[in-house]
Amino acid sequence: MIGASIILVNYNGFQDTIECIESLWKMSTEDFRVIIVENGSTDNSHQQLSQFVNIYHGSAISSEEVDNTEYIESRLILVSSPFNGGFAYGNNIGIRLAVRLADTKYIWLLNNDTIVHEDALAELIKAHQEKSSSGEKKPGIIGSKILFYHNRSLIQGIGGTFTPLTAKTRLIGFNKVDHGQYDYYDGNLDMILGASMFVDTDFITTVGYLNEDYFLYFEELDWSKRALRFGYTTSCHTPSIVYHKQGASTNNRVFGKKNNSAMVYMYSSLILFYKTFYPKYLILAKIRILLQLIKYRLQGRISMRPLFSKIFLNQ
Repeated sequence: MIGASIILVNYNGFQDTIECIESLWKMSTEDFRVIIVENGSTDNSHQQLSQFVNIYHGSAISSEEVDNTEYIESRLILVSSPFNGGFAYGNNIGIRLAVRLADTKYIWLLNNDTIVHEDALAELIKAHQEKSSSGEKKPGIIGSKILFYHNRSLIQGIGGTFTPLTAKTRLIGFNKVDHGQYDYYDGNLDMILGASMFVDTDFITTVGYLNEDYFLYFEELDWSKRALRFGYTTSCHTPSIVYHKQGASTNNRVFGKKNNSAMVYMYSSLILFYKTFYPKYLILAKIRILLQLIKYRLQGRISMRPLFSKIFLNQ
């Protein structure tokens, strides 16, 4: 019996994806399938993942076949997209397939550059069931406690807060040594970390898919914001633990400076988020971005004119 469909989006990172799947096979529950969305990689990811899927007697389909697929017996499925449409696009392909497969009750969006604790999925399912039976608000997006892969005593975050007036996000617990100090955090979060987002299929029906207008960054904040507007909760279940190689999915060095492409995506997505949810504060977001670009230019980290054009003039 398949209860959960786990969706991994791969872009030029087949080694990470394979390591992630191998950690999933070691989990304490087997009531899941893995859907890999190969998001138009430019390396040999497709070939490597096809070989890996064959070893486990999995199935392979194209993204064009997703909307005509209603049954796949395999617990490992490779879906190939002809191009890289971004984080939301890739995950939405996986979600579309998952909701068409009748045995899917839960959907777990998991970054491919992660590995999981053996009880990570079982704890998410347990948390959802407990919240559903409590009679309180509907459980929406449930996140995991995210620890750094390369230093597993450090917290990346249990979720985040967002301040519209300053256009700043804050990861709760970021870079703190994990002593369990956040294990009883029980408040709604403005943002569930995109490395691990767990929902049920009813949530997809009500709230909808990820917004594909975001190529990269702010998709999880947009989804969380929409969830709250529909009366869902957004929370972290800290007994579910995921270890994240921060930045690998965007080809940034761990703990390194953001490359220019990532910076364009991040600030363009921030502007889109403000246009959608906080239009009256949009000028504040643009001022913050401009000041940040000036700072980077003075530090010699960027060339100002091309970045300014891509962020502000292409909106």
